[in-house]
Amino acid sequence: MLSAHELVTPRLEHLSQRLLSVLCLTCKGLRNHEIAQQLGVCERTVKGYLSQLFPIFDVTNRSELVGTIGEEAICELLEKVAQAEHSLPEGAEPSDVYKAIP
Repeated sequence: MLSAHELVTPRLEHLSQRLLSVLCLTCKGLRNHEIAQQLGVCERTVKGYLSQLFPIFDVTNRSELVGTIGEEAICELLEKVAQAEHSLPEGAEPSDVYKAIP
């Protein structure tokens, strides 16, 4: 039987960079308006991205989403963000890190 991590990881690998960014920021506990500010989009756009993520992970709300992703996958997401932050040139905007996630 596959672990929760083994079920989630393939889904993460097929997400667009923007969906991965929204997922990561959601897992960090940011609210929609905070995510919108980080990514330079409107809050309605963030809600649309979350609506796309829910069926991918077979959930109906953000709490279920974060719970389904699980601690191990969240740690991997945050590690990708940390790596991207370190690779940015000096003076880059905070939102640039989410453009640099591999």
